[in-house]
Amino acid sequence: MTIQLYPTDFVLLKNGEPMEGVDIIYDQGFIDELYEHGFKLHEGEEFVAMTALPQELQDKYIAYIEENQA
Repeated sequence: MTIQLYPTDFVLLKNGEPMEGVDIIYDQGFIDELYEHGFKLHEGEEFVAMTALPQELQDKYIAYIEENQA
């Protein structure tokens, strides 16, 4: 089975590097809830769509998902 990343899934980066482990992926609805509850990004932080990540990072997330599929 081929793993596909989606533009509706996001990771939190700081200065272009993941802030959390590869097991943490957010969907847009959850991000919206974070903001509704007062979440604020700090300098250098951004949510980036999985499909907009550099290929090296995409490969890390894909490898994790493949290894941990039930």
